[in-house]
Amino acid sequence: MGTACPRGCAKRGSHTDTGDILRAARLHGSAPARKVGRPEAREPWRHACGPRRRPRSGDQANAHGRVSRCLRPGAGAAGQAGDPGGRRDGRVHRGDRGAEAGRRRDHQERARRQEGGVTFQICCEGLGRRFPSARGHVDALVDVHLELSSGRLVAVRGPSGCGKSTLLNLLGLLDRPTAGRLQIDGVEVGAMADAAAAVLRREKVGFLFQDAGLIDRMSVLDNVLLPLGYRRLAGARRLQSARAAIQALGLAERTHARVDALSGGERQRVGLARVLALRPSLIICDEPTASLDEANSGLVVDHLLAAAVDGALVVCASHDPIVIERADTRLVMERGRLVAVEGAT
Repeated sequence: MGTACPRGCAKRGSHTDTGDILRAARLHGSAPARKVGRPEAREPWRHACGPRRRPRSGDQANAHGRVSRCLRPGAGAAGQAGDPGGRRDGRVHRGDRGAEAGRRRDHQERARRQEGGVTFQICCEGLGRRFPSARGHVDALVDVHLELSSGRLVAVRGPSGCGKSTLLNLLGLLDRPTAGRLQIDGVEVGAMADAAAAVLRREKVGFLFQDAGLIDRMSVLDNVLLPLGYRRLAGARRLQSARAAIQALGLAERTHARVDALSGGERQRVGLARVLALRPSLIICDEPTASLDEANSGLVVDHLLAAAVDGALVVCASHDPIVIERADTRLVMERGRLVAVEGAT
């Protein structure tokens, strides 16, 4: 029968012979170490009772003799003043590196926006989209020439079936044009591989649709956090962005409520919070206020305008007079053609 370690180490099971007991005793400091043929006696850090890596200078051992793998700032010698990462060699944790990189990106983005320069632009030249049909084909979009810059709320209006949603799908990289050229943020979309288009869409574009596209069985917070996970941000930064967006939309008290328990106006605000938490360069909205009353419609438009002021390009297809009247630019479409552009682009 095996004998337990005399220092009560955390190894599962027990030491089976006197040699194991002596080696454990040397490791814990109660017996002098001597070199023998076994690797754990020559290098105690390899022993199952010891640490899982080589000890480094400045490491702190706990009462059981195990070396702490990662010390918090201010803990022992590794938390000395001037060591921002909480480690003696100045290195930081992987999560801290992700958060720091995110903060740098935010700072650079704010700096570009404060300079007043164009940070995002869309250029369409002869853009067209043709769909096959039983009678041949249908031209949903025909010869569209357009340039849009960041910092504006653009409303697309026109009768049903005029090509508004088709245009939004092309701008949001959900579809590819069959004619003409489309440049998004200086990148030619027609020459992009599907994987590259997916990356650009993930990093640059946010979507807000009429039904909000929420997952009913999940909470408000989980719905807002979901797309942030694809951005590969640090967990703490994702949570901070999600909570800030939820609070900005007046939903702080509903943070942990299931989506299927929310009203229509609350669901749409959750969808908007999910978009704003991403801080995208391009926001695509398809009838975002169609099912809302006047008060909630005004609130949604307020936040879309705030996003535009902050440097985003917001393109919104809508029949709502509130959206159309408050937009910086209005695009008028008929039968798949862009017939008028009202306001600056």
